[in-house]
Amino acid sequence: MAERIIQLIILLIFVSTSYSQHDSRDKTLDNHLKELVAKYKKDIRGPYKILNWYCNDGRVNPAREPCGDKVGGVQRATYKDEVVRLAEKNHVFFGQILSTTDFDAFWDAVNNSSRLKQYQLEKYLKSIDDGWINRRAQYYRGAV
Repeated sequence: MAERIIQLIILLIFVSTSYSQHDSRDKTLDNHLKELVAKYKKDIRGPYKILNWYCNDGRVNPAREPCGDKVGGVQRATYKDEVVRLAEKNHVFFGQILSTTDFDAFWDAVNNSSRLKQYQLEKYLKSIDDGWINRRAQYYRGAV
């Protein structure tokens, strides 16, 4: 069941931006995504590395050092390096955090709203598959 879900995700991600019938998917990427999903399901932090404060003045403070009332900011998780690389290189987004995401980047009009679709799909998978890639991270402090 879980493998079928992963295959569905991969298919939806690549089909949503593909306009031809030629299957140009990279099989090594498929395998890499499967490995990452399995890894994150077991990881206490899922696709996230650490909690930080993202201050309105551009600073990033440790979790126990708020930005201050005058500056303001948002406390959220920081993505693992491999999650950042996956997004930059392959336009695949795991564990999206919207609190500091630019609207135009999230809407992703250039890629047929691929990022928005991935967010919706991830929300669905979390609801039917015990948190999906956040299986253990959904109970981690600051997960919501």
